[in-house]
Amino acid sequence: MNFLSVICPIFDVDRPLTADELKNLSLQPFVEIGNHTHTHAILTNYSTAANKEEMLQAQDNLEKITGTRPLLVAYPNWNYSDGIVAAAKDIGFKMGITTLESKNCLPLKNSDLFCLKRFTLWGNGRFAGECDRTRSDFHLKSSLKELLGKVKN
Repeated sequence: MNFLSVICPIFDVDRPLTADELKNLSLQPFVEIGNHTHTHAILTNYSTAANKEEMLQAQDNLEKITGTRPLLVAYPNWNYSDGIVAAAKDIGFKMGITTLESKNCLPLKNSDLFCLKRFTLWGNGRFAGECDRTRSDFHLKSSLKELLGKVKN
């Protein structure tokens, strides 16, 4: 999606959610609405005060729409720093999500909660490969099989 398609959407799929749609989505039991800043500012280009304002403005707007303040922030465009993480903590976020492509290892330490990694599923025809890459390293069935083998021996 490019900037122009947001201003003048061509189809229903390339437009932002309406406030009512976002509110209804936020009411779903397995959905968590997060903060992505007010204007999608590249936070590393701004001062700490400007970063806080970007995140706080989005918090206020999302609270008006959904009735709750997000607990997590996704830093726009891969860009974050120790200062941005500190600002997110000061605002009261509980987690921060980067766009670093990797798995998060459990158990998470408190310091890891503001630098969570993720994968982007592009859906460009290689979906099975994307799923394989993002799949958990822990497999209950094989772990149980291994454990039962040890018990039998």
